Amino acid sequence: MNYRLYKDHYNNWIAETTVMLNNTIQLEVTTKKNNRGTLTSNASCGHKDCAFISHTMFEDFYETVVASSPKRVTEKAVKEQHEKLDISAIIMQAKTFYKLS
Repeated sequence: MNYRLYKDHYNNWIAETTVMLNNTIQLEVTTKKNNRGTLTSNASCGHKDCAFISHTMFEDFYETVVASSPKRVTEKAVKEQHEKLDISAIIMQAKTFYKLS
């Protein structure tokens, strides 16, 4: 499991946790401001092939876990919302989706 907190090229804060569910499926949980200004935590899976991750809409796991509306989307707000997520429960949901043990 890898965690990182960084700013994107638009200067917005992003918290990201990545977990390999098996040899080819990667779960990525991100918390960031969306285009409507809402702080959103999303979980999505993709298939890893060498250095590339591909996600097929409507076939691969995707879920909006939490959406909130803080007054400002600061580093602290992003970090706090991301750290409150139950990553182990999200992992179990993704594994169930793919019928992995």
